[in-house]
Amino acid sequence: MSTKTLRKRISLVAVFALGSSLISMAPAQANTISAATIIAAAANNTTIASDTNPVPSNGALNIVSELSATGVTFVDATAAIDAKSVGLLALGDIAGTRVAGTTQTATMLSTGTLTVVTRTAASTASMITVTGGTIVNRAPVAAITAFAADSKAIGITASQAVALVGIKPDSGVTSMTVKLFNSNTSSVTGPELLSGEKSGTLTGQINVTVTAASAAGVLDASKSGVFYASETSFDATATSDGSNTGSTDFSREISLLVRARDAYSSAITGIGILSVSATGGAYVNVASSAGTGPTAFLARTVAEDIDGEEITVSNPTSKPIASTVTVSWNGTVIGTKTVGFSGEVAKVTLSSPVIGKTGGSANLATYALFDAAGNQVYTKYNGSTNNATPASGLAGDAALYGTIVSAVAKDSTNPDSDLNLSTGVLTKGKVAFSCTALGGSTTIGVTYINTSGTTVKSNALPVSCAGDAVSYTASYDKATYRSGEIATLTVQFLDSKGRKANDITDVETGNHTVSIAGVTAIKGPSTVSGTDSADLDQGALKYTYSVGINEGGYANKIDFPTVNTAGASISTSAATASLTVSSGGVSNAEVLKSIVALIASINKQIQALQKLILKR
Repeated sequence: MSTKTLRKRISLVAVFALGSSLISMAPAQANTISAATIIAAAANNTTIASDTNPVPSNGALNIVSELSATGVTFVDATAAIDAKSVGLLALGDIAGTRVAGTTQTATMLSTGTLTVVTRTAASTASMITVTGGTIVNRAPVAAITAFAADSKAIGITASQAVALVGIKPDSGVTSMTVKLFNSNTSSVTGPELLSGEKSGTLTGQINVTVTAASAAGVLDASKSGVFYASETSFDATATSDGSNTGSTDFSREISLLVRARDAYSSAITGIGILSVSATGGAYVNVASSAGTGPTAFLARTVAEDIDGEEITVSNPTSKPIASTVTVSWNGTVIGTKTVGFSGEVAKVTLSSPVIGKTGGSANLATYALFDAAGNQVYTKYNGSTNNATPASGLAGDAALYGTIVSAVAKDSTNPDSDLNLSTGVLTKGKVAFSCTALGGSTTIGVTYINTSGTTVKSNALPVSCAGDAVSYTASYDKATYRSGEIATLTVQFLDSKGRKANDITDVETGNHTVSIAGVTAIKGPSTVSGTDSADLDQGALKYTYSVGINEGGYANKIDFPTVNTAGASISTSAATASLTVSSGGVSNAEVLKSIVALIASINKQIQALQKLILKR
């Protein structure tokens, strides 16, 4: 693998569950595992074709990974370092590591020989069994105290001996299983384990896949791909983009991770070209730095693996870009990823203003930034200023101020009022406006100056400034409701001039009461009665609730003592609001009225018929 910057290296971590399984053996070949078992002190298996085989450990089963070029595995060897396997294509375990436990895996050619090694403790005998294969070689002979007549199992003496076993797949099989059992006491011997007289513990198992042809070194699309990685560290795995996304602003780079594996999940190693291309105007590079064009490649002139290579995608402009990145190895596509870059600010919107007051520090409206493609543009990333579109570019537009507003600026007292906690991105912000007088509606506006020097003006947003609440009215959204319908009660607060009161001064500093008859459930800005504070919205508080099932007319009392006191000079008092609840069905009076009308209609028809008969 090529040298990469330290911040881009990958650490693949696999979690392996510890457990044990005690197997009663009669006969040994019929036993199955019920839990994963590893030997904590055992050496892990080594990579295929490495020059060093794993060091044998007491009670552990290891795979000999060094390959034989001549077809010879071992000749009465006494050390694992002298042994070799033939036709071994892959090894590992189900957790993705190479632990020598009961969940080992291997892939080999049907013409090959799998060599395994174990070591017995001074007081523990062992047995190796094979299903789907045949033991064709074992050494040293002195360590083998018993050998099954069908060549499917061997017993090993309890003498700290190293035992090597060569195993060939049976003709026509597609899988083979190799197991290691260890005795529990020094009184158990290898022959007793082999005969099934005594039981042992399963401490090693290899599930072997047997194939007629090798797919080693051939790119397998199901095991390969391209994944998003962090800008500061490669934390993607072989099957996951982690917490990373394929979108950022035009000043940042997007990092991708290449996974290039064969059918056995082994890294692709070879001579060739890793090529990358991007659409939409994006630039790419096979490195940790930004590229200079829409294509890039990495040429391998010696056999090095390409698994884990890094792709950097960048935007050479300040415009929004959507791009598809394609990564290939020697013309075979490894994978594609869609990435996006937001551009500089092209639109600013102001919305949702409160009704302000003179001297108010919370006279706020919401602003949002968008690029030319309509993408939301951010001012922060995880609490840090976005260098591409910093909030410092926002300023008040005096040309849009009316007569009662003197200044507009980015709000500094509520900087995280719209912080998206899941992404850490401030998608919307607040601007504060200063009321210099109380009156009707006026307008405010802002400008945004991009880092490129271009200026964008916002819409003119109507706002108003008003005094504190000194009176209030209450009303329902309609006069009559059917049982169970949702009613909305609005309490509108007014200042001394009869204007909608400002949203800044609290109206609930004292006990307040909203008496609602026939209520089933209530939802509103505060409790029905109590001292909970709530924010006014356009000088009003709203309560919604499901009306009861009892028919009739109701007059509800609404009382805000704080406002009553403030408006004492104008005799402010509690307000009332009336509504009618009907069952939604036909009342008795309506039934009687219909009957009377029907009788009258019948009488008229009878009279008309009588007149017709008399004329004849």
